[in-house]
Amino acid sequence: MSYVAAVGGKGAEVNQVKEQLLQSNPVLEALRNAKTVRNDSSSRFGKYMDIELDFKGDPLGGVISNYLLVKLWVVKQPRGERNFHVFYQLLSSASEELLHKLTLEQDFSRYTYLSLNSAKVNAVNDMDNFRTVRNTVQVLGFMDHKAESVLVVVAAVLKLGNIKFKPKSEAEPVVCLPPALQEQDEQVLMVPQQHITAPQLLPHPHYAGKVLYQVEGFVDKNQDLLYRDLSQSMWKASHVLIKSLFPEGNPAKINLKRPPTSGSQFKATLMKNLQTKNPNYIRCIKPNDKKAAHVFNEGLVCHQIRYLGLLENVRVRRAGYAFRQAYEPCLERYKMLCKQTWPHWKGPARGCPFLFPEGNPAKINLKRPPTSGSQFKATLMKNLQTKNPNCVTCIKPNDKKVAHVFNEGLVCCYLGPPGECVGAYLEINKNPKYKKLKDAIEEKVIIVDVVNKINHANGKSTSWVFLLTNNNFLLADQKSGQIKSEVPLVDLTKVSMSSQNDYFFYVHLKEGSEAASKGDFLFSSDHLIEMATKLYHTYHTYQPKQAEAQYRNF
Repeated sequence: MSYVAAVGGKGAEVNQVKEQLLQSNPVLEALRNAKTVRNDSSSRFGKYMDIELDFKGDPLGGVISNYLLVKLWVVKQPRGERNFHVFYQLLSSASEELLHKLTLEQDFSRYTYLSLNSAKVNAVNDMDNFRTVRNTVQVLGFMDHKAESVLVVVAAVLKLGNIKFKPKSEAEPVVCLPPALQEQDEQVLMVPQQHITAPQLLPHPHYAGKVLYQVEGFVDKNQDLLYRDLSQSMWKASHVLIKSLFPEGNPAKINLKRPPTSGSQFKATLMKNLQTKNPNYIRCIKPNDKKAAHVFNEGLVCHQIRYLGLLENVRVRRAGYAFRQAYEPCLERYKMLCKQTWPHWKGPARGCPFLFPEGNPAKINLKRPPTSGSQFKATLMKNLQTKNPNCVTCIKPNDKKVAHVFNEGLVCCYLGPPGECVGAYLEINKNPKYKKLKDAIEEKVIIVDVVNKINHANGKSTSWVFLLTNNNFLLADQKSGQIKSEVPLVDLTKVSMSSQNDYFFYVHLKEGSEAASKGDFLFSSDHLIEMATKLYHTYHTYQPKQAEAQYRNF
């Protein structure tokens, strides 16, 4: 939340939302956190916050949900641990007027639910925390009467702990059994009695170390049971907040099904939300059990790392298979790989085995694109010299050809980053309208492209198809493909180009030649570098030695 608040925009509404998101923690920790043996402020519930952002990334609001609140913690705490913070904060920090209104006293010993042996914690300041909670409630926008109603419920819980129940003073029925049956009962009960006297502790390895669980109340804690008659009684309360906390007590919504266990509730709520998201998990490692700074217990840390499977997760991430994908998007993306799924397939779960016949169809793990891309580049660079020894030797001569034409002070221009020489920018072999043009040319076509021919009289440009062969360069109509001009390369005397970042080049012809009757040609081409280089080397490769073409800057 601090990161969202830091990178978000500014403004009155945005700042208010960011402040509310940041200040929500003190209220939740006061109502749901407690001191344990391992942590002075241990969370006794699961929190899920859904932050809504606009298109700029500014927070618009948030929805907070809680899961698996340890309700039995209110009634009983193990030795060395204490109840939720809000009870101690209220009694130690509330004013006399508020305590009198709630009919409470500051003496912790007056309340059964408050463990006296750990009421005071050195690392926790209940008075300062309570003031922070009161200020936070105002920042969150709660009215005074709503905040006071929460404290009324807290006070009621403390008072409920002082209620004591006594059994009815009715005579218990006495059953008389024959001596023979009494001896059989004693013999039957001898073996169970040995197990009953055994320590009722269940050791279980935990990520923070070995934890001893008490057998007593173990099932009740996991059932999270709330009897129907109690919820109905709370729903009939005159207090508005208490009534809203027990919607299941409404007689119109009576559900006769067995209440779900804690695990079922967790699976039906939180896990359902997480499956719709793309979560990233942050693992917290506890350095020691003494709650002390700058103390590092190597054995405890290694145990947590092994228990959480961090090493295995790192290996999986490095292999690139840490990203799963659901059946439907997987099939939609890769369905063109086999004939059975292309172009349409009904039932995504049944189509994936055709895509991955050797894999496990129940679990699809795909490589992350950045990981696979970097691995491909590394492999390509490693095998470039061994598998393609001619690759580098092919590139260098081309670079030398271009440098020979454009360097040595003849032309100084830059028209973008170097690109691959294509040559055939128009597929005249496949286009039907250029069939006549293809049939009319008997020589090898070195380059074919669309150029703009500039008119000397008015400066207007028209598009022509420029073709270069071994002995000629031709100009053809772009629409019909009919050849309009054919100039032998022997009539070419000079090619001029600008030193500016433009795409113009001048083709000068011999005076008195048939092609020069209409004057020299001024062209504009998007592939100027390639066109000039091809002209130069074609001229010097296929023309007589005495002929010469000059490249000059105009």
